[in-house]
Amino acid sequence: MSTLKADNIQSTGGGAATLTKQNAAKVSGSLSMAGTAAIFSGSLNTSSLTDNGTGDGTIAFTNSFSNTTHAYQFNGKYDDGASNDDVPNVGHFRQATSASNVRFVVQIPDASNNAVDGNSVTFTVFGDLA
Repeated sequence: MSTLKADNIQSTGGGAATLTKQNAAKVSGSLSMAGTAAIFSGSLNTSSLTDNGTGDGTIAFTNSFSNTTHAYQFNGKYDDGASNDDVPNVGHFRQATSASNVRFVVQIPDASNNAVDGNSVTFTVFGDLA
């Protein structure tokens, strides 16, 4: 078995090596829909968050994907102020497929599926960038 050890990997042009065919997240981060909706610092490849209504948001990408078939995953929680009621609860969907954004809705996972402004939502999006 061989071992490869390196401190730096560069492209043949001397710059940073790019991820091309690897299956790494191209968008990731966390946000809050409560109060003033905002994407938190440290998020990757996100340019803005649009608040479309209660629990309904759209994340715009800094760099678009090459097509509209990217995969995405959301997790989140909602706290209505009562003790011990933080519940993971993100229902997500895209109303229209887009290479430049993804739309999601935070819902309480019960029979009513009410939309709520999630306190903490994390997300990742996979696919090939344009």
